[in-house]
Amino acid sequence: MVLNKQTFMVDDKPHAVQGFGLKEFEMQYVKDLNPDIWRYNLDHLPDRLEEVSYLDALELRRMVSQNIETVFALLFAILQSSNFVTGWLSLYSMNDLRSLVKKVSAGESFYNRFSLGSYSWEEIASSLWPNISIDNQNILVKPLKHMARFLSSGIDSEEYNALKHGMRLNLGSFAVSFAPSNDPTRKPDEDQFIHMGSAKFGSSYLKLEKIGNDKLSRQVNKLGTVRRVNWDLKFLLYLASHTYLTGYNLVSTLARIWKLEGKPKYVGFSDIKKYEPESDHKYGVSSMSLIQEYDHNSFLLTKEDVIDSYE
Repeated sequence: MVLNKQTFMVDDKPHAVQGFGLKEFEMQYVKDLNPDIWRYNLDHLPDRLEEVSYLDALELRRMVSQNIETVFALLFAILQSSNFVTGWLSLYSMNDLRSLVKKVSAGESFYNRFSLGSYSWEEIASSLWPNISIDNQNILVKPLKHMARFLSSGIDSEEYNALKHGMRLNLGSFAVSFAPSNDPTRKPDEDQFIHMGSAKFGSSYLKLEKIGNDKLSRQVNKLGTVRRVNWDLKFLLYLASHTYLTGYNLVSTLARIWKLEGKPKYVGFSDIKKYEPESDHKYGVSSMSLIQEYDHNSFLLTKEDVIDSYE
């Protein structure tokens, strides 16, 4: 078995890996990588949106977040370490992934093995899929931009972590309406309310933030806020469809790099269920938190106070 050495960047952090059999392991990984994993759950959802249950919607919400992370991780692993994708995937963090996504969205440079002419999703699509038409490249670019905004959203990440770690969320959507009123003792008539947003499905989760006047205090004290999120089901289905489409074509790119025969070729949008938003997605009022102002410092505790509560 041959000793292999690989050098690569994960965002802006350099890594050098050495070991026996790394090249053989990498080739076997590419051979075994099955893009249909992105499609399986999507194909098991009801064909009609009105037939989607809360459990279907919950699984779709989890699947979309997981798939988006996986697709972007594979994309940047190819761009930064195309000959040792498994090494890159073993070392990246979500902070690295968000940093790279933000750089591309802002047109900022980053280390890559493809000698990109510019730093944009369009240029990345052209470099990863040079053998497909511009029209098909554009089909891939639009959802990449949607996925990038989704990944960069703190709310979406927090909710996904609440779902993934201990199922620590409550199911249920919310609605927001408001109406002008000159009389605080009287509720305005129903026809005066302006509807700001609602959804059939959603969740709420607990967000904890450090509070206190110094480092020791902030290590102990947290402010808990309930955050509510509505799910745009059709937009989630749109993202789920395109994570499959993008993932499938990234596997095709790896097969081309490794010169593997018999691996999947490029697939187009006609190969998947068509869930296309009516227009560019606008989040509107999709999340909310009710925050009550008070003096946090009056309720701060020390580490000893917490330990003493166990006696």
